[in-house]
Amino acid sequence: MNEIEKMYENTGIGKQKYFVMQDENYKDVFEIKYPPFTAEKQLEILKLLIRHYKTEIYCRYANDKYKLIMYTEDCCTSDIGSFENVLASVVCNIWGLLSEEEKQQIKGILE
Repeated sequence: MNEIEKMYENTGIGKQKYFVMQDENYKDVFEIKYPPFTAEKQLEILKLLIRHYKTEIYCRYANDKYKLIMYTEDCCTSDIGSFENVLASVVCNIWGLLSEEEKQQIKGILE
């Protein structure tokens, strides 16, 4: 399970059914997965974190790879190449420290 899936599980948002296509017999084909973690959702969560916590983000380039590091008052997390995974990791790491209101705000953003 990756960090994004853990974040969705923490919020109580389950996997949903998404239409993919129709097969050769014109039967609908569906995929069961978590809602997409879009750039808009990422931005809203980042804005929420910045409003409530001292948050710093660094991006480093070394050995032909990008490394993203995100610090908040309560945790530090990093990942190579994927902003959304680092952001989801921060949310997972501080989930227990968030107020119920903040948890509901994040859940509302992700739905």
